[in-house]
Amino acid sequence: MVLLEPSTDNNLVKISAVDTFQIRSVSETRLIRKLGEVSESEMLLIAQALALVLSL
Repeated sequence: MVLLEPSTDNNLVKISAVDTFQIRSVSETRLIRKLGEVSESEMLLIAQALALVLSL
């Protein structure tokens, strides 16, 4: 699990978490609009957590 602090880039209003144990595929057509984005450093942490969970 990766904790995300609220920032102007991600538009979060409270501390949130990426639960890498609960990953799912989602069609891009279901994504209506972009709400925010994670930083490169946060994405690196997410990728590392996913690699650990998926034994890559």
